[in-house]
Order: sequence, then structure tokens, then C-alpha cells
Amino acid sequence: MADTRQRTIIKVFRKYSNALGPDALSFIEDILEEHEIAEEDFESSIETLAREYNKQDGKSVRLVTVEVLRRVYASLQDQDDDGEIHKDGLNPENHLF
Repeated sequence: MADTRQRTIIKVFRKYSNALGPDALSFIEDILEEHEIAEEDFESSIETLAREYNKQDGKSVRLVTVEVLRRVYASLQDQDDDGEIHKDGLNPENHLF
């Protein structure tokens, strides 16, 4: 199961011109396990991470970093189903003015 999941993660991130290191791959696997993402939902969940990663990183060819993945993951956690950010869920201490 882990091999299938890793292949899916790598395939999706390559589709978006991203290269994954072992730390980034492990971080994504941890997210999938933490949220108990069903096997049939792996690819769409990873697609969402990859698309958002590209928006935040802004480079054309990317070596995926855990730091940016954490930002992407946190950003996705702050959104509702319509993509709206929950203003009350943001911590102003984490933002520059």
C-alpha cells in the first residue's frame, strides 16, 4: 500500500513539474495517514496539494520542500469547501504587516 501511495504522490507531483525528496514524500504520506484519506481519494488530494504548492512556490521547476508544503497544508486547512479563507482561524502573529 505504501509503495502504491508513494508512486501516486510522485506521479502527481511530476505532472506539475515538481521533484520530491524523501522528507517531502514522507510529509505528504503523514498528511494522508493523519486524515485517513481513502485510497480512491489519494490522487485528488495530492493534486490539490501539488496545485497549491505551485501557487505558493512560484518557480517553473521545483524541488519540493517541507517548509513550503507546511505552508500549503496550513493554507488548505484554513479554507472552507468554497475555497474561502476563515478569517477567524488566522493567527495574526504568523503574518507580516
